[in-house]
Amino acid sequence: MTRQAETTQTRPHSIGRTVLIALAAAGVWGTSACVPEPAPQETAADQKRAVEIGVDADSAEQRVLGEIYQQVLIAIGRDSHVTAIDLGEDDSALDALRTAGVDFAITCTGSLLAQLDPAAARELERAFAGVESIAASTEASEDTYDATVGALPGIVMTVDPSPAQGCASFAADDAVLPENIIPVFTKTTFSRSEVQRINFITRVLSTEDVAEMAQEAESGEPLDVVVADWLLEYASIDPNVSVDGDAEVTQEQPPV
Repeated sequence: MTRQAETTQTRPHSIGRTVLIALAAAGVWGTSACVPEPAPQETAADQKRAVEIGVDADSAEQRVLGEIYQQVLIAIGRDSHVTAIDLGEDDSALDALRTAGVDFAITCTGSLLAQLDPAAARELERAFAGVESIAASTEASEDTYDATVGALPGIVMTVDPSPAQGCASFAADDAVLPENIIPVFTKTTFSRSEVQRINFITRVLSTEDVAEMAQEAESGEPLDVVVADWLLEYASIDPNVSVDGDAEVTQEQPPV
């Protein structure tokens, strides 16, 4: 079950600042309680429409994670597509949701917090300045995740953080803040069971597996080949077995 969190007023970075302030003033991206399931007004049409997963095409890590989430969604009956997005260096995953026409983006806790609330990020940096390996610190990971969720607009949610460190850090000993991988999406994008499945998949990612798959993708291996063994082992999905072109689950799904 995803952990509940309360949002606070966001302080986005770069171009996201102007957009978010305008939307907040209009009452669209205001702050409210973040719940681990879609809002009550979700309709059947919302659940069935195809999900656009936005990834940075220049990042092998993003391409791998986008492929994993796409295959997982297809396997549970939700059509999805991976779309390359082009964001500026200072833009966040929320800018992808707002401006790139995607429903789902992938980011990391420390990076997203620094973009949404730089003051909170600096405070945590000072608090954990003496930690020998910031990526290995459970307390630092939990506090950074909580602060990141607190900086999300009320309409946006995530799931529990992955233990995997991403965003090119790969648990570097000199990391300033933990970079636990998280997806972000609007609350009405998925049903409760879909959120639970996304949560499960996020939680079974590991730093080593993500790094290895990203390296294989960087070397030119096709993405479906890169993620095939991982999907079969951790999600019971064989991308090579399909019905009408969609991946299907080949054995009983792991519990959520």
